[in-house]
Amino acid sequence: SSEPQDESWVRRRLGKKILGKNWTRTLSLFSILCGLGMSAAGIFAFISLSGPFSFIVRLYIIAGGILLVLTIIPLPWLYKKALLWFPFLHTFKGRAFYLILMGSLACYQGLFGILSGVASIVLGVFYIFLLIWFRDTLEGSAGTAELNTLIPESVVEQAKATATEKAKEMAVEHVRKQVL
Repeated sequence: SSEPQDESWVRRRLGKKILGKNWTRTLSLFSILCGLGMSAAGIFAFISLSGPFSFIVRLYIIAGGILLVLTIIPLPWLYKKALLWFPFLHTFKGRAFYLILMGSLACYQGLFGILSGVASIVLGVFYIFLLIWFRDTLEGSAGTAELNTLIPESVVEQAKATATEKAKEMAVEHVRKQVL
């Protein structure tokens, strides 16, 4: 019996294999390894320092790798701050593009940089693959849900009211300029 080769058939076949696993811990572990690898690549690259620009890029790679690790490891005193300041690292899309960006920077930092950079890029592409193909079945990011609890409801309502008032004032001013 020949099964139709359409997207839904492929998705059902892959879905059984891919979605049958809990990828959150696995992806977090690989993300931590990539972050540590990028930081190590930046540190090892200081041996062959060749100018001020390369110094800055290596500092970015080291800081970026450490940031990735610190936003994944749930240290109570740091997790909420990391969630508030770097919410994009708590979503599949944000982490995917961050891994690709940092991996592409790490690829220019010697052999260890190439290895960790390629691993980061591959992991970022895998995040995108999961995001595109299985968006409706992936559970929402716990970090994003926690972000909403960090901001008090009264502050959110006050911000909405202020924004609405400002928008009204701007609209009235725009109409006045058009009429006059």
